[in-house]
Amino acid sequence: MRIWRIAVMSVLVPVMLTGAAPFPATAAVAVAVADKADKADKAEDARQAVRQKAQSLVKLRRQGGFAGVDDRVTVYTDGCARVVHRTGPAITRCLSAADTRTLRGDLKRLSLGRSQTAPPGADMYRYTLTYHGRSVSRSSVPASWRPVVRRLEKLLDARPAG
Repeated sequence: MRIWRIAVMSVLVPVMLTGAAPFPATAAVAVAVADKADKADKAEDARQAVRQKAQSLVKLRRQGGFAGVDDRVTVYTDGCARVVHRTGPAITRCLSAADTRTLRGDLKRLSLGRSQTAPPGADMYRYTLTYHGRSVSRSSVPASWRPVVRRLEKLLDARPAG
């Protein structure tokens, strides 16, 4: 029992006095973990830089209903989308090249029109569509909006992978 105390004390005293790691392997592991975290941060910074270069193509915000929904999706010119729900983290999804082309075609036929005042009723959704820097809000979805809203709602309603 006494030898055990001596062995532990011979390791702990230098650590307590100098703050050094008790075993060189522990320090190497700490450096490797920090190195991996730095690489992950740099990769995330690179992804953010690419995202900043891609401009917003179209945005949809869906609000209301009994549950107090506040969902947003922004599709960027590179075909990737950022989905945000009232609860939970933001999710990034990328459309296929074909889906991006189809969405762009639907947007060419889009007529935003004017905003509409919200009718009374707690169970109704309010849609705000932003395209070419112009935002319009409506509680009913006009015919020219339907293909765009349908595609964007698929992104909103898709379950996260994993």
